[in-house]
Amino acid sequence: MQTSYRVHNVKSSIIPIYKNLDILDDREKEVVVGRFGLIDGGEERTQWEIAKELGNNNIG
Repeated sequence: MQTSYRVHNVKSSIIPIYKNLDILDDREKEVVVGRFGLIDGGEERTQWEIAKELGNNNIG
């Protein structure tokens, strides 16, 4: 029962993100989608991984 509540809670938290993706520019979308694994059940990636993929050399 607790798992079902958690799944519902996570889904209800993600819905507003999906609804607002269109206000972001392409790079911002790529970061949010990658960070939270939002497309096709993708895996969540760390900020470090996303920065490397985007070619950001200014990461700590």
